Amino acid sequence: ELHRGQGSTTRPAVEVLAGELVLTSSVETAAGWVLGVLALSLAVLAGLTAFAAWSRTVMDDGGALDPLRPVLAGAAALLGVAAVLALALPAADVPDRVVTDPLTGLEVVVEQEGPQALLERPGLALLGGLLLAGALVLSAVVAPSLRPRLAAVGGLLAVAVFLLDSALTGLRDAWSSPDLEWTVPGAGLLVLALGAVGLTLLAWRGRRGSPAQG
Repeated sequence: ELHRGQGSTTRPAVEVLAGELVLTSSVETAAGWVLGVLALSLAVLAGLTAFAAWSRTVMDDGGALDPLRPVLAGAAALLGVAAVLALALPAADVPDRVVTDPLTGLEVVVEQEGPQALLERPGLALLGGLLLAGALVLSAVVAPSLRPRLAAVGGLLAVAVFLLDSALTGLRDAWSSPDLEWTVPGAGLLVLALGAVGLTLLAWRGRRGSPAQG
């Protein structure tokens, strides 16, 4: 977000704004960006508050989810790694253009620059993409082991919401813009998001797997 808020004319970029493919040569901060940074700051503050209160939280929930935790951890780890691989390419991209040589009649595929993927961003945005990828995998791996059970449900739900947001954003852009097409990584991201929702529901319903112990 800091990268997006910086005015820059050094490298024009092709971006997708509200489903439309545009060439951005300069960026100016406005109220929406300020509100977005404020929301991210509040999310960080909430995380720090939860971290500070974690040691005083009662962690004994009867152990109803314990038999499912190894399965959830393995599935979530695979899901996190696959999600990072899917995010490495844009969920909606500009299709390659086929140009025919008028003299020889040969068809040549010309690649067109499209939206930047998670790991294709420059400067601070690249650092943010790397941190986001690492946090996604770490969250997916750690979430099933959190106690009490509702903490595991909340962690998996956070992963599911992030993946759903990324997948549906790509689908929306491809649906609303004639210049973009939905990519295989975008479709895979939607499948992974639904898988994360399934793991969340499994963790939530897993509390009924065994009776609580006093």
